Amino acid sequence: MLQGRKVELAWNHEALNDEWVIHPSNMYSAAAKIIRATSLVLETKGEVLARIKYAPSGAEFHIVASQRAKIVVEAMRVSTYEIGYEEMKSVIKLSPYVRAFFELRSKFKYDFKAYSKESADNNVKDVNAYVRGLYAHLNSGEFKKTERNHRRTSDKNFRSTSKYIDDILRCCSRLLVVRVDLGYSGEESDLISREGYEVHSYHPEICEHRKSLFKALSKKNSPISMVGYACKLEYGIRKGFHFHVMLFLDGSKHREHLTMGIRVGELWQQITCGKGHYWNCVPRPWHNVDGTGRLDYYDLEKLQEVKEAASYLTKIDRWVRAYLPGDKRSFYKGVVKPAISQRGGRPRTK
Repeated sequence: MLQGRKVELAWNHEALNDEWVIHPSNMYSAAAKIIRATSLVLETKGEVLARIKYAPSGAEFHIVASQRAKIVVEAMRVSTYEIGYEEMKSVIKLSPYVRAFFELRSKFKYDFKAYSKESADNNVKDVNAYVRGLYAHLNSGEFKKTERNHRRTSDKNFRSTSKYIDDILRCCSRLLVVRVDLGYSGEESDLISREGYEVHSYHPEICEHRKSLFKALSKKNSPISMVGYACKLEYGIRKGFHFHVMLFLDGSKHREHLTMGIRVGELWQQITCGKGHYWNCVPRPWHNVDGTGRLDYYDLEKLQEVKEAASYLTKIDRWVRAYLPGDKRSFYKGVVKPAISQRGGRPRTK
């Protein structure tokens, strides 16, 4: 932690004392770097920096390393991370791998600056001691238990959502799948993080808006015939708190999923009294899966695509996830209504 320095929130990282200062807007990229680094530490059994050396360059000594080792060194330079994290503690939680990466700093001290051959040699020993200590910690029974607990919720949500989709198709032979992101916008809203410079903690009104939306969609007289849904609350630097939503509509009554996405977004704006904003999920050529549009009970290829898209909702928090006070859930899905399963219809032929 740097003492006596005022660190402002900014979109870009900046070099300070040969270390990276991580601002809230850079938290996600920092976590990605650390995940890559820990993967290499595990792959090489803690020996990824065994061959690094310090070479003289002017009045200082600088690290010479392989490309793989440079990835780990770059992550290790994120040593003033706590400055950004203090600003974000009320809205995010991190992967056990990222937390371990920083917690071990108190046990293993290291420095990248060297002005003599002796200090350079000592630095090599220190950085290797840290990496080897990190490897030992990641392979400990205590850490593996923590990581399993972290992963269990995500895996459980995916399995239950996959079964949920199957259950809906048993009751409704044709679905229209709609994907839409729902968040907040407008200068008058205190529920978002504006321009990445303000960090707002979770507001109970966010939960009430979600409940009101699905209550309205579930009414018998609703113009949108929803038969199921899956919903994930996330926190992003630009968007603040927002929901990723996958809706399952009665395919015998609706056909245009983009049109229905707009109608859901307009309903969200009404419920939030103008504070709400929505993004209709339009298929992009660089997306692996789309998962929207018509889904017939016999179309196994489309069903698999929908389930892959649904997995995005359940696995989105592996590195960084939204923090909710009281350990409240951030993933929600509906239940198959008995009224649907009791409904008659033409016998299925496929």
